[in-house]
Amino acid sequence: MLGFRGKVDSTAIDSNVYDLNRHYREHAFDRLVPPAGYQPFFNPSLLQSYSSLSNSNKTLTNTGGSTGVNYVLNSITSGKYYVEFTFDSSDDNSLTVGVVNANHGAGTELKGSYGSVQNDSDAFGARFGTNGPELTDNLNDGDIVGLALDADNNNFDVYRNNTLQSNMSGSFSVTGALFLGIELWDGNAVTLNDIDSYTYTAPSGYVTGWVQ
Repeated sequence: MLGFRGKVDSTAIDSNVYDLNRHYREHAFDRLVPPAGYQPFFNPSLLQSYSSLSNSNKTLTNTGGSTGVNYVLNSITSGKYYVEFTFDSSDDNSLTVGVVNANHGAGTELKGSYGSVQNDSDAFGARFGTNGPELTDNLNDGDIVGLALDADNNNFDVYRNNTLQSNMSGSFSVTGALFLGIELWDGNAVTLNDIDSYTYTAPSGYVTGWVQ
């Protein structure tokens, strides 16, 4: 007959189980799944001309003309965050993305002159496609755009279908509280994707989603 001899130390067993769980969380789960922030959405109180919001303020649509920049809530002063959205397009050159502060003014365009990146104390932004920086990709309907903002090191990276748009990315000079900014033309739309169903993984060290 098989059996145990002596008293079983349940405290030791509980401690070992706890250590295994902690080890799993720290060394497996957290490395496979980036930490999640909050669902990003557009600021309805600063909606620009020729713009409309739907889908719980996650879908921004241009209704004709230049919108000026629309802000993604909320602002940040530190941390690294990754936001992903889907482009709904009829014109592959009609999207500008970037980083802005409140001094930029929501109605102001978010880009440099054609073929360049705007980079000053209020805004860092560039346009996709042939009207953007040299070698910048055109966008197609359904493309996934990723924006990675590092407020600790003043760096902004732009991705199209997980491919870094190096000519639209870089170190920025914007100061103060930072927003993600998006500008549309020509009837196009963007939808901020649900953070629990992002197509691509956030870059290492970045929080998936935005701040509450």
